[in-house]
Order: sequence, then C-alpha cells, then structure tokens
Amino acid sequence: MSPYLIILISYIAGSIPVGLYIGKIFFHKDVREFGSGNIGASNVGRTFGRGAGSAAFVLDILKGMLPVLAARHYFPLHPWIQVATGIAAIIGHNNSVFLKFTGGKGVATSCGVALALSWKAAAAGASVWLIITFVTGFISLGSILSAPVTGFFIWKFNHYSLPYGIFGLMVGLTVIYKHRSNIKRLLAGNELSIRDKTLRNVAASEDEKIPTDTDLRIILASGSPRRKELLATLAVKYDVIPSTVDETALIEQLGDVPPKKLVQELAAAKAIDVFRSNPDAIVIGADTVVVIDGEILGKPVDTTDAYNMLSRLSGRTHEVFTGIAVIKKDSSQSDAIRTFVKFKPWSAQEISAYIATGDPMDKAGSYGIQNSDISPVESIDGDYYNVMGLPVEDLRTMLKNFFPFLPSSPEQPNFGNS
Repeated sequence: MSPYLIILISYIAGSIPVGLYIGKIFFHKDVREFGSGNIGASNVGRTFGRGAGSAAFVLDILKGMLPVLAARHYFPLHPWIQVATGIAAIIGHNNSVFLKFTGGKGVATSCGVALALSWKAAAAGASVWLIITFVTGFISLGSILSAPVTGFFIWKFNHYSLPYGIFGLMVGLTVIYKHRSNIKRLLAGNELSIRDKTLRNVAASEDEKIPTDTDLRIILASGSPRRKELLATLAVKYDVIPSTVDETALIEQLGDVPPKKLVQELAAAKAIDVFRSNPDAIVIGADTVVVIDGEILGKPVDTTDAYNMLSRLSGRTHEVFTGIAVIKKDSSQSDAIRTFVKFKPWSAQEISAYIATGDPMDKAGSYGIQNSDISPVESIDGDYYNVMGLPVEDLRTMLKNFFPFLPSSPEQPNFGNS
C-alpha cells in the first residue's frame, strides 16, 4: 500500500463528522445549533444525552486509531509515516472536508491516535484527564492539561524518537489552541462545570422532552426595563436578579470574536452567574450590541461617546445582535439573533437634544428603537423586539420546552420590515 494513500484515507476517515450524523440520523437535530456549536463528543453528550455522547466519543477514537494501526501494520519501520497518518486523522476531524474545512477540537481523535502509537501514553493521559475533571469539574480543563502529558509519554514510550516527539508537541499545542475559548471562560469564571448539572440541552425528540412543571421559577438575569417589559408579554411569573458579571473583563478575555458569538457568550455568562445561586430556577440571560462598519458599539461611557455613536448611525444601516441563554438544571440553550436597522438622517441639533433627555445612556448604540418621541429608525429587516433587547419569539420557543401553553408573541410593529 502506498503511504500517500493511507495518509489520504486517514484524513478522509478523520473528516467524517460523527457527532453531526448522530444528531441528524437519530434525533433529527443539528448539534451545531446547540450548546457550544461543536460537533465533538462533549457537545453531543450535552445536547442528546450520555449515550449519544459516548457513541460519538468511541467512534471519534476509532477514526484516529484504526488508520494509525493500519500504518503500523504496513510500515512498521517507518515512524514518520505512522505519525503523518495520525496527524492526517486529527487534521481531518478539526478541518473536515465534509464541513467546509471546519470541525471539532480533536480530543477524542487524538486519543485514538495515541492509543495506536502507545497505549501506555494514552492511559497516562486518560488518568490525568479523569483526575483533573473529577477534582475541578471542568471537562475542558482535563482535556487541556492531559493533551501535553499524553504527547510527552508518546515520545517517552517510543524511545524519545524525533517523529513521536514532534507529534506529541503538535497534539498538545493543537488541543490547547482549539480550547482557547474554554481557557478564556475558565479565567473569567464562566466555564460550565459538570457539577452545575446544566450540560444537557433540550434537543431530544418530542417524547423525550422535559415534562412541564408550571411551578418552575423563572429569573431574568437583567435589570433592563425593556427586557422586563418584553418578558411580561409571555404571561409568566418571574423574578429579576441582575447578573454581576464584569462584562468589560469578559469581553477582554474573549478577545476578537464575531458579534454573534460575543453576545451568546455574554448572555450565557450572565445566566450561569445567577443560576449558580439559584440552581432550582430557569434563568434567562441576554446581551445586546450594535455593530456598524464591523465595530461593536456598546453602551456609551459619556455624552461625547453617545454623540459620536449616533452621528455614525445617522442615515445608515447597522446591525443589532442580541444573544439569549436559558439555563435550567440538566439543560441549557443559547442563541443569537441579528436585525438590520436603517437610521433616519439626524442633524447635530437633533442628536444633542436627544442626548440631553438622558435616554441614550443605558442603551447599546445610544438609542432606543421604542422611543416614540424621537422615532430614530426609518426601517428594519428582522425582529423588532431583538433591537429592544429580547427576541421574544426566539425566547418563547426555548421556554415552550417547559411551558407548552405560552401565549403568542406580540405582533411586530410596522417599521418597514422586510
């Protein structure tokens, strides 16, 4: 057999998105639409349950193990070919040809390659993973710390051979890099722990959905008057406990992420923050940002900042993203909605007069679409209530897993919606 052929086969095998197929075939759901959006075994388990997660984990291991075992069989004296075959499988999982060269984080597939190259090294790495995960409660931290340990022992148990050393270093660095968002959440204190019991999304089939419990307590993790007003339209009783998450610090930790990802992370962090003190409640978190020219506009820091924001928005179209997260014991969901908003042209005098009312100072982008006194918006394309700070219909869909008889969402005001 040609070494090039076995490396190619390894890449194709690694590219098979097992987690995605499990969700679509057995649950008729796309796992990328839930939780972290990842196709790996961890997110499959959170979304569809332990059985599905375990199946994805085993199959992802086999994707890495079987091609390398074949390489060791056909090329027993060529460690570079064995290592290249393993790297091809991991690259395939992380950059799948079936998913437009996107993919997972490569932990399970790397485990499979490690098993084929040295079962002792794999056992050492698994032991570290189990200890770290058990002690801290964080699966991601276990993966981050066990990867370099596994890489080192692959090198050691293969007599410190250069190919295995390079492979071990590459695997350790790759797994750490692929977990960079988890590292940021760990540093910010917002990573979900297995002890939070919020690791299973409500994405199962209809007959597996959580039974309705009308006595469930709902908490809105936001003090926004607009969000309180909108949540009230769903006719559910709720309490307000604003999150104490330091948004500025968390944004710095997250770094340069797309606006949709940013608001989802912030909404989830707020919900988790309140949930940890109220583990028997359903907690709703939300966050809204305005984006123009690729720049995120949050709440203004002062009147000058508000003036500059409104001047940029005047007469132009911008985007509004709102992320929402719903967390309950044993389940979690998150989403982000985008709306395009076209502003009316504003004069400098109109902007200054509006700022003098004080209304812009607590709003993303320095304006409130619902303010009938100023009516800043010419037209919108998307959800009006998303611009207010809470996409009610999207939230209603999430809450229907717990309250199937919620009233219809309020009608969208006529703002020239497309």
